[in-house]
Amino acid sequence: MARSLDVHGPDIIARYREELFRAGNPLAVDEQIWRESAQQARAVLADCVLALELGRRQTARTAATQVADHGRRRASAGISPRYAVVAGTVLFEIVMDRLVPAAEGRPEGAEQIRIAAEALQQSISSRLETAVVGYDQVLLERINRLQSGGQRSLARAIHDELGNTISLAMRHLELYEHLTPGPAKPADAQLVAAKQALVDSMQGIRDIVTSLRRDELAGSLEQALKLFVASVGGTRPEIEVRVTGDEAWAPQHVLVEVFLAVRECLRNSLSHADADWIWADVTINPHSIGVSVVDDGVGFDVTAALEAGANGLTSVTERVELLGGVAAISGIPSVGTRVTMSIPLPEWADGH
Repeated sequence: MARSLDVHGPDIIARYREELFRAGNPLAVDEQIWRESAQQARAVLADCVLALELGRRQTARTAATQVADHGRRRASAGISPRYAVVAGTVLFEIVMDRLVPAAEGRPEGAEQIRIAAEALQQSISSRLETAVVGYDQVLLERINRLQSGGQRSLARAIHDELGNTISLAMRHLELYEHLTPGPAKPADAQLVAAKQALVDSMQGIRDIVTSLRRDELAGSLEQALKLFVASVGGTRPEIEVRVTGDEAWAPQHVLVEVFLAVRECLRNSLSHADADWIWADVTINPHSIGVSVVDDGVGFDVTAALEAGANGLTSVTERVELLGGVAAISGIPSVGTRVTMSIPLPEWADGH
């Protein structure tokens, strides 16, 4: 019975295109798309013949990368996956129309029909599933571009509108102080508090803008950290950031948490250390991420700070612990501060 079905099936392929074309299926219209569709149809026929020759369902290994590329091209051409599903049904019916008459009158005919039907179903389904993955990738890329564009627009608006307004308010307060010299007045304490509130607001705006612009950095942890360093400006302290290893070894959400933890350490050093330099080093290995943030500032009593409820330190340790890692913070007065983190990557390392 296997010999009654040509592996290449030129007549079957011709009928396949004819029926798709008659139904207005775009897979049969565009020449490049049709060549790819015909190539996959021949592979399905080959799977069916192989199963009949072996007497059991046995499909050849699908060229997943090739099929996914076909799905990507269909998505780029605006062809919905439903047309591929319809085409798969059409091909299944055409092949079964050929096989059923060939099986009539044979003792093993019913079993062969069952084997062929299962092989067709598995071969067509696996190719459809792989093609849809390629289609989804194109859609996700489009969504990410749109989302990234919206976030960049929002970041610009926050920076340009709120940032400039707060900066102007700060300049007015400084001008007022300059124009009203003399002994301290009761209102001076309120002015100092107002200036500090504006400084805190500017820092919050920088953090928001940095987070919104995170996606436009194509997932680069090093670029995100350097963007944050650039956003705080200034020549002192000198800040150096280094990331080594392959970021593909770590899931995106882990990289985001590492970014937030390192950023918090840098913020603490900038706000409290009075340091001349700050060094942040992130090493990404297949099974773990190691982080070290060091400054040469005034240092502090870590135990006392934690007991007093230092939110920044608590945030860092909690983030690392939620990832299954360990964070260690050491500070020596007049020497500096060091924060180290070790985050395992056991669930994903074996898959890369």
